Amino acid sequence: MISKTALIQIIVGIVGFFSTIGMFYLGKIYNWQNSMDIIASVLLAIGTILIELSISFTNLKDSIEKLYPVLELSAEEQKNIHSAILMTNQLKIQENNPYAQIALISYGEAVNTLKQAVEGNNFYINNIFQANYLALKSMQPGQTFKGLSALISEDYWNHDPEMERYKELNFSQAQRGIKIIRIFLFNNEHELSQMKKIMTEQQNNKIQVFYCFKKDIENINHYSDFTSIKDLNMAIIVEQEEKLQTVTITQNEISIGILEKQFDRILIKSKKFDAG
Repeated sequence: MISKTALIQIIVGIVGFFSTIGMFYLGKIYNWQNSMDIIASVLLAIGTILIELSISFTNLKDSIEKLYPVLELSAEEQKNIHSAILMTNQLKIQENNPYAQIALISYGEAVNTLKQAVEGNNFYINNIFQANYLALKSMQPGQTFKGLSALISEDYWNHDPEMERYKELNFSQAQRGIKIIRIFLFNNEHELSQMKKIMTEQQNNKIQVFYCFKKDIENINHYSDFTSIKDLNMAIIVEQEEKLQTVTITQNEISIGILEKQFDRILIKSKKFDAG
């Protein structure tokens, strides 16, 4: 959608164009030939003024956005930020309330996360499902999503609302042509048997499903759970298996390259799941 500033610039340009045509038209009707030099000078002045107005509108918009960056956000986003400021102030005045002070630590961590993301550094969040959901949602047909999964409990996939949403997105994106390759990493055959229903469901929805046992890849240095999306230049990493919810988000090309190699080596050791 065209911005208000661009619309104003277009209007200024149209006014200038028709003003020029109009001046020459009136000059022809009223025989202003002897005054054409004056007319030309007036038109040049008008054109200069209009150009300056157009530039001024652009500079004014840039200046306002620098002073008040919140204006670039939607009304809902502005409302959320305003609410966050009010709640932060409510907590800050409760200096002797440890509950409030602990909450402010979380706020500070959130601000730091945004700062790291803006600067292109690694950051972490405590929601593996949401991180993978947003990454997969942004993908386009022909791109590849590689995942080594330690989510080997049926409860994860069937009884968590966020995971249900993520699972449905997996199916719809695979149908659209996103190539999803998932390797489930098991400790034993019992865990494999418990997951066959989930794996069958994913395979039936055009997801390439593989499985591997930890004992078979002991010589491969790898994370417990990770997603590598080279097409988006990003990866989602679980650095500690006992903290599956906490993931590191990275855009570091070297790290992504290492993960790609890890995945390919593990894939060679894996077996393609056969629901039959």
